[in-house]
Amino acid sequence: MNNDRRSLLINLGLVLSLLLGAISVVYGNSGPPTIRPSDQKLIFDEESGIALQEEWVKIVMESEEEGMVEVRYLMENISREEENLEMLFILPEQSASLEIFWNNQRISTEEEVPSVRLPRNWRSSEIPVVRDPLSGMNLRGEYYDYGWHGYKGELFSVNLPLGETGELVLHYPSYSGFYRHSEVINPIYHQIYYLTPALFWEGEAKVNLEFHLPEGNYALNSNIPMENNGEGIYQSTLEELPEEEWFIGFVSTSGLIFHTNARTYHNIFVVIIMILMILGIGFLSKKKDPRFKWLSVLVIPPVFLFRVGYGGFLLLVFVGPLLLLILSVWLFTFLYHRFVKKSVG
Repeated sequence: MNNDRRSLLINLGLVLSLLLGAISVVYGNSGPPTIRPSDQKLIFDEESGIALQEEWVKIVMESEEEGMVEVRYLMENISREEENLEMLFILPEQSASLEIFWNNQRISTEEEVPSVRLPRNWRSSEIPVVRDPLSGMNLRGEYYDYGWHGYKGELFSVNLPLGETGELVLHYPSYSGFYRHSEVINPIYHQIYYLTPALFWEGEAKVNLEFHLPEGNYALNSNIPMENNGEGIYQSTLEELPEEEWFIGFVSTSGLIFHTNARTYHNIFVVIIMILMILGIGFLSKKKDPRFKWLSVLVIPPVFLFRVGYGGFLLLVFVGPLLLLILSVWLFTFLYHRFVKKSVG
């Protein structure tokens, strides 16, 4: 039976390293485009004459995989003689339902701009390292797959006379991509909102960020500090635009009985529980305490607390019945030798 127990532990160790994770991406923000005379390339205009006074970004996650983004700008024409203002909004390539409102009037986009034609004088800031929101541990970058095939721009025009202000509102959906990782139990979802294109507007804009978690219990991590209002809504107010993108990660705490999303730590706790139970069985049996019989039965359920990933789950489907058979034979033999054979002798 000792060999069977060692085999059980070896088999369990083989299925602890794989995980199916997911990651979600939101791109956004706009800037004033212009055509560079020298080579006719599209760039962001660094002297547009338009000031961005304040920006509001609200991301509402309807589920872990899908959410809606609302962006609002309060803009002022401080020195631009031309009333017609062309704007370029950057968003995910797969987003097809961008709605735009200027001073409460819906307007249409004029042209879709593929990523190869986006402004050459803009590059997004470095994306922060993905962290587990519960433990704060860094996740390995080679497993990131943002689930998108690029981004695009939408060109449109609004009318903003000199000295006047206007409000721009945009709505669009965000969708999830996926990545595979071996270090966490529950998938970690992410949203990225690109704040840096708005740096091309004039002025020092105030920025209001708001993120709504989906229904349920979640932990959140943001590279921009945010306050939780206690209802799954996180908010932050910045006095000026940052020079980094807004990166949010969140994970469900459902099923995390040890309040850790780190697979290794979770499984260590399970092993410790099983070891303590086995030691308790041995102690009670030597004391001839009949409670060891019940403890012998209860040592089986912790086996099913082991957390395995997607590949590990498939392996468990095939190996699970064998493990259950080994445990059943071990328990039957143990009880037989302890009670039936001893009473006959």
